[in-house]
Amino acid sequence: MGTFSSRLKQERVRNKLTQHALAELGGVQPNAQGHYENGQRMPKADYLVATSGTLDIAYIITGKRTPDEFSELTAEENSMVLTLRKMPQADQNAFNHLLSSLARSYL
Repeated sequence: MGTFSSRLKQERVRNKLTQHALAELGGVQPNAQGHYENGQRMPKADYLVATSGTLDIAYIITGKRTPDEFSELTAEENSMVLTLRKMPQADQNAFNHLLSSLARSYL
């Protein structure tokens, strides 16, 4: 499972980020990122919040991965979800209504 610092580095590498890029995302200096990854210092909560959109913070803290809600979707299903997310809210609501109507005929 490793330590906080090793899991932080694993997450950075998994997301294909340099220390400099992750430091910028977290709002810290690049040398601070290095200190976090070698266990010399611990980041503040605002760093964790700032990086939570990119890193699996639960994994970094606990060693347990956050379940991926879309891990079982096919590539086509994932593409549909991403397209739906880009639609205006009114169109999403209309699509949801249409899909619910169609689904009733298959149940």
